[in-house]
Amino acid sequence: MHNTNLHGICAWKDKIPVRTAQLAFLVVLATVGTAACASSSTPPGANKYLGSFEQGGGYLFLRWQEGLEVMIWHDLAGEGTVDSAGFASGRLYVERGTARAADGRSLDWEVQTQDGTAGEVHIGGARYGLEAGNVFLVTTRPGTPAVRQLQRDLSAVPLDHDGILAFAEKDPDLIAFLNELPPASLPGATPTPPLTPTITAQPTSRPSATTTSRPQSTAAPTSTAQPTSRPSVTPDQPQILSFTASPDPVEWKGTVTLTWNMSGMTGAGITRLSPRGDIFLEIEALDLPASGSIAVKIPREYTEAVKYYLGARDANGVLYQAYVTVGIICPYDEYMAPRCPLTQDTIWAAYEPFERGHMVWRSDTLQIHVLHADGSYETYEDTWHEGDPVEIPGSPPPGLYAPVRGFGNLYASQPDLRERLGWATAPEEGYTMRVETIPGGSGRYPATSVYFTLPNSDKVNLYPFTSTWEIIP
Repeated sequence: MHNTNLHGICAWKDKIPVRTAQLAFLVVLATVGTAACASSSTPPGANKYLGSFEQGGGYLFLRWQEGLEVMIWHDLAGEGTVDSAGFASGRLYVERGTARAADGRSLDWEVQTQDGTAGEVHIGGARYGLEAGNVFLVTTRPGTPAVRQLQRDLSAVPLDHDGILAFAEKDPDLIAFLNELPPASLPGATPTPPLTPTITAQPTSRPSATTTSRPQSTAAPTSTAQPTSRPSVTPDQPQILSFTASPDPVEWKGTVTLTWNMSGMTGAGITRLSPRGDIFLEIEALDLPASGSIAVKIPREYTEAVKYYLGARDANGVLYQAYVTVGIICPYDEYMAPRCPLTQDTIWAAYEPFERGHMVWRSDTLQIHVLHADGSYETYEDTWHEGDPVEIPGSPPPGLYAPVRGFGNLYASQPDLRERLGWATAPEEGYTMRVETIPGGSGRYPATSVYFTLPNSDKVNLYPFTSTWEIIP
């Protein structure tokens, strides 16, 4: 056994939520934004607007005050859901989202930037450089996403629904894309006439700001987004009108208020998803009234975002769904892990290099990590106590060393370990270690990845699912 000491270190994160398109008419989704961070070590966040349109699809518009602008149009609509949230991940700001349609089609996207001036986009698992265009037209029929990029000047496009539609109506490529979309299969939806360009636009320049008519639009632009005109809807028509969360972002381990408004439902409940958002993990409330709100405490293992699901059924048993994602403010200003850690400490540790690996002792766990040269690792309890004898068979060759104390005790008791490691190449040394953990695994099978420093400042990641380790940048 050795000695102990602790201390903390730190990053800030920012996340933005969304709403969901469930209605038989056009629904304007979320419009919230977050300015760039004050800290120079934190990547800048984006302002954004997320919406849907009656042709049967939706869009996402991201704008960084540093100059980067990205717009994604897709063909997913119906009684599905759309979710998109932004957060800082190390030196990157990441906007990650999904859209799902009632027929089972889905689309994932991710936009990454370090400085808010340049970046890259990932759609359906494929990477796209922004040098080929900042507007993405995505179709998911018959299955594999087809992506077309356009280069457009988006600087004058307002960050609201009416402004974004006005931009689309003046762009021949966007008009063609929208007119090719099959109408959304929503009960009670009225057909939307094809869009007709009213001016000639060049693919690489923004058209002049000539006013044009907008399909189905009766509301003038205001600071609050308004839905377009709707087919007549009876008050009891089954629908989820809204599902929101506040505050967003929320402090780590904080409390968030979930608010909903529905009509025509006979049963509804809210479920919290796993930290990775892939498993329905914990029921938060059942037998919900048509409208209301509840305050829920966010468990400590959620460090980046927490996602909630609202499921409701009408009298015919038809399921309606909505999601909302809440960003979580990381309590640390800097960290070596790839995302906000669950824990962060400074501890006393010991280290010794071997011919084919390393031994590391930690005072916080009283464990010894044995890092093998083949990339695997093992963890042992340190059972040595001050004064215990250590007897290692044989003697090391000149220039090599036999380990002592806790390392020597483990080495002496494990013949296979001795064979794999060889002799030590230097004496044991004590040092101050920085150590962090992040939630890992998936769903109901969680695990914790560990990150720590070595005496030479190298950073080590232990990945428990595969019992492997690596040096990270």
